[in-house]
Amino acid sequence: MRRFVHKSVLFVVIFIISTARGFAQSDTPEREFAQVFFRQSATTIDTSYRDNEASLRRFVDVVNECRKDSTFNIGAVRIVASVSPEGLNAVNERIIRQRAESIVAWINQHADQPIDYIVEFKGVDWELLISLIEQRKESRYLPYRDEVLDLLRNTPEEVEGKQLDYNWRYAKLSKLHDGTPYIWLKKYLFPELRYATAELVISFDVVAEESTPEIAQSETKVVVETVETPVRTENIEINKSSISEASGESQNSDFTPEDEDFTSPPPVQSEEILTNLCGEKSGAFCMALKTNMLYLLAAVPNLGAEVHMGGGWSLVANWQYAWWSSDAACWYHRIYGGDVALRKWFGKRATSMPLSGHHVGIYGQMATYDFIFGEDRIGQLADKWSYGAGVEYGYSVPVGKALRFDFTLGVGYLTGLYKRYKLEDDCYVWQDTRKRNYLGPTKAEISFVWVIEGKKGGCR
Repeated sequence: MRRFVHKSVLFVVIFIISTARGFAQSDTPEREFAQVFFRQSATTIDTSYRDNEASLRRFVDVVNECRKDSTFNIGAVRIVASVSPEGLNAVNERIIRQRAESIVAWINQHADQPIDYIVEFKGVDWELLISLIEQRKESRYLPYRDEVLDLLRNTPEEVEGKQLDYNWRYAKLSKLHDGTPYIWLKKYLFPELRYATAELVISFDVVAEESTPEIAQSETKVVVETVETPVRTENIEINKSSISEASGESQNSDFTPEDEDFTSPPPVQSEEILTNLCGEKSGAFCMALKTNMLYLLAAVPNLGAEVHMGGGWSLVANWQYAWWSSDAACWYHRIYGGDVALRKWFGKRATSMPLSGHHVGIYGQMATYDFIFGEDRIGQLADKWSYGAGVEYGYSVPVGKALRFDFTLGVGYLTGLYKRYKLEDDCYVWQDTRKRNYLGPTKAEISFVWVIEGKKGGCR
């Protein structure tokens, strides 16, 4: 009985070893990958970027070792290049070709012998983008995530049998909710689409050890299968360097969700959102009408307009006009003129609501005036234009969906000729003409602002 059990166990062990050897010596091909990532618009390989150099050297080492072993058969290296969606089609196609050529050139430069290769131009790897959105934990912070996935999955690539330009999908994505999800994708996932991949298919000669004649006479075939996307998305990780490069933030981000044990990107809070929300790309129109209440208190009616140009920039124009007089009391209070300013908005409040938060700018102004108060005072008359320029800082506080209070102070230089005169015997007698050269505060505003939203979603 013991002898029978012993022989049975030995038979099972021999069967397992034979089966394992059979699988090890089969002609099932193996694949080796090298994946290179590129910075935006770059076509040359930066070996210091991410894991590029290590990946390429590992791939070249495999190629060289396989050539030294006669039992290995290697096929042509398949090169697949991709690009992120932003940019013109012609430019993207050129970038894709040059990226593929650069990875071939690098491998041939470092390999013992030149490789045979097949190049596939992937274009925009939309399938990879969909996989990243579905699989990444941090993608739950993607604004309107479900709508983005629906757009990417269901935007047709063909209409009536005609292939559409791949930027058609990009155009719809960039306009979705005024570009808010697009900005998030551009920061955190688009860098994963800028790659070129080298794929090597390796097969093995079957060693005919105590095999049947059919096995001994079998031929080894190099099997090259069409792989829709050679990029192994489950092994790709957004490292801190790529996130910091894409977002312009330090690698030591202090954003960590309380319920997660990984550092994930926060919802995008950048002036890039403002570029899309109120800029040329979104097609939205955004402006404001305002009046300076300090001038109103000084009995100077005034009106201003501010147009948001995108990217956190705005252009301002103000005009004031007052023509008050009382000869009996010898009181003149006359002024008209205006100013124009170019402003840059910044800060967290500016990213969430247009024309709010901090702003700095430069301005130019011009005015004429006539002031005299009381019979014994010397009047000043500037009947020709006086000019000035300066820099300003301000802060705008929202008090409603479309209402703001804006506080602005400007410091600059004002110059121009003015005449001094005095009232004598009911006549205004000229005294002298002087030139004003003033350096100091030349602008002060506490303005009431009404923001006007455009028809295409405005500035919300």
